[in-house]
Amino acid sequence: MLDFLPDRFNPPGPPHYPDANGTAIVDLSTDPRSLYMISRCWLEVDPIVKRLAQLKLEYADELQLRKVYISTNGRPEWVDSLKKALLKSGWQSVLSTNDLELSWEESGVDSAVGTFGFLRAWRCCLQGLTN
Repeated sequence: MLDFLPDRFNPPGPPHYPDANGTAIVDLSTDPRSLYMISRCWLEVDPIVKRLAQLKLEYADELQLRKVYISTNGRPEWVDSLKKALLKSGWQSVLSTNDLELSWEESGVDSAVGTFGFLRAWRCCLQGLTN
């Protein structure tokens, strides 16, 4: 996809074991594609905390990772539990889309505002990698 991104998304191919009707039968607990997707599309707090800790270690020589921005449409209580877990694990600052204070006019473009924040953060990371 985007070769310049350090964390690439490369799932295995789709399953190839169809039933009599030609429908793929997938055991989600053993299917490599399903396991890859589940490991990447985090639904639980612990895997997210572990992955961010791993990234912090991987890029320790190039970047001083201290802050996390969570772009999500998740339930506020779930996002709060994630934020608390990340702060407890040593992150200096954790913000999410839920923390954006937008007027009713701005709320119509909240996705664009979140994307702008992401792009600014990414640009800062790239500058850190090249300096």
